[in-house]
Amino acid sequence: MLPRPNAVRAPAGWALDFEAARCALEDLELGRADRLGAESWGDWEVTDPRGEFVTIAALDVLRDDLVALEQAIDSPGDGVDDFELPDGGKVWWFSDDDNGAQLAAAADRLGDFGLLARTGLDPLPERGGVSPTESTLWTLEEPTRAKHRLLRRYLEAWLPIMARWERRLVLLEGFAGPGRYADGELGSPLIMLDAFLAHRSRHQITAELVYFFIEGRRDRVDYLEAEIARLDLPDEVKVQVIHGRYEDTFGELIDSVTEAGKRLAPTFAFIDPFGYAHASMDLTGRFLQFQRCEVLIFVPLYHVNRFVEREGQDRAMTALFGSEDGWRKVSEIGPEQSRMDFLHDLFRDQLHDVCELRYVRSFEIVTGGTNSGDHLFFGTNHEMGLKKMKESMWSVDPHGGQRFQDSTDSGQLVLLEEALLDTQPLRQALRRRFGTDPFKVEEAEQFTLEDTAYLPSHLRTRTFKPAEQAGDLEPVDPPPNRRRWTYADGSMRLRFTR
Repeated sequence: MLPRPNAVRAPAGWALDFEAARCALEDLELGRADRLGAESWGDWEVTDPRGEFVTIAALDVLRDDLVALEQAIDSPGDGVDDFELPDGGKVWWFSDDDNGAQLAAAADRLGDFGLLARTGLDPLPERGGVSPTESTLWTLEEPTRAKHRLLRRYLEAWLPIMARWERRLVLLEGFAGPGRYADGELGSPLIMLDAFLAHRSRHQITAELVYFFIEGRRDRVDYLEAEIARLDLPDEVKVQVIHGRYEDTFGELIDSVTEAGKRLAPTFAFIDPFGYAHASMDLTGRFLQFQRCEVLIFVPLYHVNRFVEREGQDRAMTALFGSEDGWRKVSEIGPEQSRMDFLHDLFRDQLHDVCELRYVRSFEIVTGGTNSGDHLFFGTNHEMGLKKMKESMWSVDPHGGQRFQDSTDSGQLVLLEEALLDTQPLRQALRRRFGTDPFKVEEAEQFTLEDTAYLPSHLRTRTFKPAEQAGDLEPVDPPPNRRRWTYADGSMRLRFTR
């Protein structure tokens, strides 16, 4: 038995006609249906095994369905809620209780016989399916859940900070999807909205928030718009769901700002395509030329490595890496992991060079202790953005076997989990950076933030103290009132003894 629709929708300028559906019911042929074995039909028999006629009992069921749905739409509230859509249309969502389930079943049966369309209604796409390339909705996978945890955590930190200084903020997703999964879990557009709506300091975020959700499939646009219609959005939140290809739509948005000589408001962009063929490095670079813009990009390097040398991939690879020939050198690389490291470093370096980003860090999703090859690249020109993203990474609790590993430097992979924190690699990195020369505590903090996977908060108690206790680190001209093994003064100098 197929899943039932969650809602029905009427287009802009809607005028429903249930009488037309009743007229069509009188001449209905059973062969029009494909779900005559559904338990919800009750007690009735099929006269012909091939299904050429509808029995009287079945017709009565459909008549009752039309009455029930018409009454629910005329007087929403018992099993169904109605919401206005941005284009002037309307959507009626079925509730999760018994009344809602009965109405959903009625809409489902009417849809099977083409009667729902006769009323002027369309069912919202059904929940179900496992393929994101075929279904309107699909099942949430654990690696995606990990991405979403990070996305929410970062926006919860980003929004209040940026709202202190800016009157308008833009949040954009280039491949939005329908906003929800087949199991009911929130998709990334609704997570981006909920990061504000459920924020514990929401009252302090006074900037206007403008959301752009770009989606290439009409059915997913319809579903996302219907989901957003159910939200109680305050006046300062503006949402636009755009039907179109990411490359075209986002490119046009940048063109309009550039041609008008305007300043793009501080923007956070989440770029999470299916596959890799549509995330253009050049387009990302144009966007990031504006001040105070940041990007989080998902790149499935495992799949990129599988297809990089296949015929017909030239255009996709050139767009992805922003280079005509740089990616072709992968053919000269040996083992698979070395090839993936090469592609990773090329993408990272192109974000630095093509997009002119000062800070770029990458994070690999580790599944059950095994590297997945799926990487999130974060880019920003602002130290605070870098700090908050790294703090978000370290604060995301592992779930379902999904963990994050800082993969910016393949020679310094660090599992980002506080419970497993090992600062020995950080101590070694500091020793390589400063040798035995004196350095200030604040210089070590800056180096730790910009050039390692660690946080400045990992330095004093977890790195300096054990190093000094072991005799590997010593203070240089410490303040006379300094308590042993403390480093509160950022200007205090230290040096490694060996």
